[in-house]
Amino acid sequence: MIKPLRASALAALGACALVQAHAQSSADFPTRPIRIVVPFAAGGATDVIARVVGQKLSEQLGQPVVVDNKAGANGNIGAVAVARAAPDGYTILMATSSHAINATLYRKLDYSLTKDFAALSNLASVPLVLVVNPGVPARSAAEFAAFAKAQGDKINFASGGTGTAAHLAGEQFNTLAGIRMLHVPYKGGALAQTDLIGGQVQAMFANLPEVLTKCRPASCARSR
Repeated sequence: MIKPLRASALAALGACALVQAHAQSSADFPTRPIRIVVPFAAGGATDVIARVVGQKLSEQLGQPVVVDNKAGANGNIGAVAVARAAPDGYTILMATSSHAINATLYRKLDYSLTKDFAALSNLASVPLVLVVNPGVPARSAAEFAAFAKAQGDKINFASGGTGTAAHLAGEQFNTLAGIRMLHVPYKGGALAQTDLIGGQVQAMFANLPEVLTKCRPASCARSR
């Protein structure tokens, strides 16, 4: 079980649906299945939101909505796949704050958020919460900071990828607390949590929906 701690995060996951620019409108749209590309591994907050939205879309539109996970490169692989798809409105990207961050993180991207996509809707704003492995002797963010400082550079923190809001939150925590946690990136928050529970990493700033079912109910209530 994951132990949640109170902490301030640099940013929250912002899930936004984007469709290829210049998609053609049609009175009888849609006439075939729609694909929602999630640019992170299955099980994370972006994936969960996409599946809830997909189910409701399918009910309202009368067509199947398929969720396609294309993880990697902090969401860039999925974004490129959607940018290169036919601009007919049948392929949708679940964009997050990571895609905005990528514009400054990478020297060159094979897509442009402003030129290759058109925004459909802001779907969710998800807070980040600091969680640690139960073996870590800390019950608050202050206690964890003190523990990490005493350990030097032996503490690792996970995230769903380099440049994600969770990664930047961890680096900000490093700066504010004067500690040296080592960042360990994964292809999605769910994968990172697996290693957090297993003890391969000691902490992470996780999207709240991803950890609500994994932490102690009483502690979860206090961390909201």
